[in-house]
Amino acid sequence: MKTIFVAFLTTILAVALPAVGQESHPISLSTSRVYQVAASNVWAVVGDFGSIKRIEGQGINIEISGTGTGMTRTAVFTNGFHLIERMEALDNENMTIAYSIVNDPALPYTNYRGMFTVKQDGVDRSILSWSATLVPRTGKEDQARKALFVVDWYFINLYRILSSKP
Repeated sequence: MKTIFVAFLTTILAVALPAVGQESHPISLSTSRVYQVAASNVWAVVGDFGSIKRIEGQGINIEISGTGTGMTRTAVFTNGFHLIERMEALDNENMTIAYSIVNDPALPYTNYRGMFTVKQDGVDRSILSWSATLVPRTGKEDQARKALFVVDWYFINLYRILSSKP
């Protein structure tokens, strides 16, 4: 009887243990938006990592710490949730900025790395592209893909900022 129980327990552990703490495989997301303004105008906002303060509001307070590569911005929500992003790279010549989420809040993903790139597309027309890789938490891939919602919110608010420029 003891041998049967040990064999049973070993079988259960062999099946269950690999799933405990196991992360999903990384996924990639991307989207882009066309703006009817010169790329330099879009880059003036996107390339300024601290400029997200212009989008502050709607229950979010933004705190900036440091300057240049390595600087952080912390979004503090009214519910106390904190999201900390760090600028990983800035290439003004190619209008590309890379960033990561450095804290481990209650998001449905980990290991987030994002990038924005601005390209000129004719006179007074530009394309802003975003791409990211992230690792969904176990069983949370559908929720992790909703990171696109946050980027769409950023794109909409960026349009508002660009439209209000003189």
